[in-house]
Amino acid sequence: LRGSVTAGMACAINDLGVADAFDLVLGSSAGSIVGSYLVARADHRTTYQFFCNYLTTSKNHLNGTSWLDISRLTKLLSPIRPDFSPKSPVMLLEYPMKHIMQELLPLNWTVFERNNKHQPMKVIASGLFSQGPVILGTEEDSFNDLSSLCDCIKASCMLPGIAGIQPIWIKGSSSRDPENLKQGEVSDSLASFVPEVEPLVDALVYEPIPYRSALSSGCSHVLVLRSYPDGNLMPKSLLGIFERLIAPKCLDPFPKVKKHLHDAGHSIIYAKDILLLNQQASKGLVSNQAADEGRQEEETDPRLFAIAPLDVDDVISQLALDRNVLLAGILQGFVRAYDILGDPSRSLTGAERAIDLF
Repeated sequence: LRGSVTAGMACAINDLGVADAFDLVLGSSAGSIVGSYLVARADHRTTYQFFCNYLTTSKNHLNGTSWLDISRLTKLLSPIRPDFSPKSPVMLLEYPMKHIMQELLPLNWTVFERNNKHQPMKVIASGLFSQGPVILGTEEDSFNDLSSLCDCIKASCMLPGIAGIQPIWIKGSSSRDPENLKQGEVSDSLASFVPEVEPLVDALVYEPIPYRSALSSGCSHVLVLRSYPDGNLMPKSLLGIFERLIAPKCLDPFPKVKKHLHDAGHSIIYAKDILLLNQQASKGLVSNQAADEGRQEEETDPRLFAIAPLDVDDVISQLALDRNVLLAGILQGFVRAYDILGDPSRSLTGAERAIDLF
């Protein structure tokens, strides 16, 4: 799971004592889990337990069933539409979002709620009516407790077809513009909907990297945590199986969204994001002169700065559930963020600090 890399980066931010410097935290897909634990100020032990102890041992908690099992694709792709039981999807999101985040390793809601007032957590998902990114937060009336927060995170991670065929209905930022909820864009098979609420799926579809939502929320300086190493070819879907065969199991009632995926619209968005972020990273968050003088720059253009693993780093698979691989992902992200964001005069390198912690 590549989210282990950004989780390591978030650990470094927390360990460096700079988590309070951010006015807003946004997360897409697994980043919504990472961001929520960051707002709750979870430490490195929580990160290790989440990825290395609990994600890897779901069979102990689900009566022998793994929460992530690619072999279950055979049921999804069978010629006769199967009766989907809770055990049928490739990804059982109830495990990380309910069993782990609410029971085994509960997110500290007291700390989260306190910090969320001045450092709001924004979960990003893809709206199937509005056909774009949807922001989920307390200001948007999307969640008000741990259970409803986890529902939002589940929506952000709901990879269509892979995590089930029923999208998750939640009120989000799109409710502020009723005209944007394009009921007429769906097929007749979707009979009705609740006003101000729309069906949501994984942020990957329309905003895999949530910097656009950060800019639309008024952020002037955006730090982006990326999990895929620079210098590597973009990840590809094997033969387009996800876009052509799997996602339509969920998206048949939403023909324009289905076509967007079929035409690799999500990959085009991601490619443009990477090109822009790499271009912006060369500028830095502030100019060298402003940094030396300890002042904020006067220019009005927002600054984007992305941290990504190096091209020599191993690519962590999205399906990896091996404890050693996930730990390697955490360390990869921690070292990279610690070395970039930390004070150059500090006594320890990121690798040395990682050894101390993990």
